[in-house]
Amino acid sequence: MSINLQRGEIRLWLYLSEPLCQRIAADLGKGANAAAAFAHIKHMVHRLVESLKATGVHHRLSRRIHIIEDKPRLSETAPHWLRHVGHHLAAKITEWTQVQLAQYFRNSAEEFKRACASHHDGVTLRITMTRVPGMDLLRSASQGKTANGLLHAWPKGSPAFQVTQHPGHEIHKLRN
Repeated sequence: MSINLQRGEIRLWLYLSEPLCQRIAADLGKGANAAAAFAHIKHMVHRLVESLKATGVHHRLSRRIHIIEDKPRLSETAPHWLRHVGHHLAAKITEWTQVQLAQYFRNSAEEFKRACASHHDGVTLRITMTRVPGMDLLRSASQGKTANGLLHAWPKGSPAFQVTQHPGHEIHKLRN
């Protein structure tokens, strides 16, 4: 997961192994609904966001999480703002991602099946969220300003989403 405060976006990468990819493609081929396809990867999303929730408890960033702020991050210590809102942000990311991945499987089943049929081993899904509600408050909090509003209720709305698939293990956190 990458939280890029400068760009105002959040990205997640989910690598689906070849056997998992084939199970999902088979379900989609049998006409199973998108929720059934998402059920195969739901645990991956939860594991990723659990890392975000843990920052509030352990005060350390997981290797799975990359934060890009105005100033370079040189330590593994979680930023103060993330320790306070990580749990709420994780809940919102889970909510948004579940809806969007189910929609992706519903709308892009053929494209996903083609990617699974390639000669590469598995598929990587890249989920990019832009226009994220509350991102301006996160940016302010990273600059030392108060973000009390995020502690009580997250701003309404959903981010813009783009889900793309790449054959094989294709994760470039800072490039694309």
